Amino acid sequence: MCNGGHVRTELSEEIAFDGLRLLRDRPLTAMKWLLVMFAGYGVAYGFTMLAFAEHWLAFWQALRNEPQLLSGLIYTTLMAVSVCGILVGLTHLIVKCAIYRAQIAIENPRAATLSLGPDEVRLVVFYVLKFLLIMVLSVSLFLVVAGVAWLANTALELHIGRNFATYGIIMLALLLQALGVVWLKLRLSLASMDTFCQRRINFIGSFLLTRRYIWSILVVYIFTYVLVLICVTSVHAISAIGLNMSLIEQFKFLKQGLEVKTLFDLKPFLPFFIVVLTVTAISAFLRELMIAAAQSRLFLTLRERAREARPKPEVSLH
Repeated sequence: MCNGGHVRTELSEEIAFDGLRLLRDRPLTAMKWLLVMFAGYGVAYGFTMLAFAEHWLAFWQALRNEPQLLSGLIYTTLMAVSVCGILVGLTHLIVKCAIYRAQIAIENPRAATLSLGPDEVRLVVFYVLKFLLIMVLSVSLFLVVAGVAWLANTALELHIGRNFATYGIIMLALLLQALGVVWLKLRLSLASMDTFCQRRINFIGSFLLTRRYIWSILVVYIFTYVLVLICVTSVHAISAIGLNMSLIEQFKFLKQGLEVKTLFDLKPFLPFFIVVLTVTAISAFLRELMIAAAQSRLFLTLRERAREARPKPEVSLH
């Protein structure tokens, strides 16, 4: 599936700009991705509001007189967040796979198709397994670090005092834990693209590709996330400037004692919610575009380097 055209083998911070290059070279395709992201967030938020908002408001109103209903409020909130999260996650996967296809066939404008098929379902399973894997490895790492810290503390408390030794060891253990999780995520960061290309879930390939390039990959991701931060901040700043004063005036209703009992009571705030939805969708799209583009370009670059590094078979003249 990943037998595209010529792939650059330069590993530099310029890879972080691949998402912006896609935006420049394929504006119509990027607009389709953005519309899908907007539709996905709209469906997720709209369905969640229609399905759970009335129940949530009822629990919230009754909570003043019946504190025992707090568990119902928490349950409704968790259900709403879960449903919304699943719909948003599927939207991101659909756009991510389209970006992967665009990166693989960089010279074919028709390759960046949007779909919900085996590739997307496979990535759903992949991310569930990746979450479980990182959790298991993180807990294992924590237990190892905590065990070493306990042994070191036992030895040090005899010489420099129990409290100081305990505090220092705990801080060191937390630092090592954080560094270990970052290292693990960097080593697994290309596994989603590898799974997409091979059409089978694969974590080992990412470990092999990132083995000698961990610092270069870290630099690329730092540049990528800085770009994401700049773009998302710009979107929020522009939206804040563009907000109509009438939207701000509507919040004075709350100060005047507006009581919200049903969804219809929130109708005056509908324009504001639309603006928030638009800004959220654009920010999510830019974040997904730049991170997925950088991931896929890193994978293709390192895979090409690995191919070039393989010894060429000798051709016998006999």
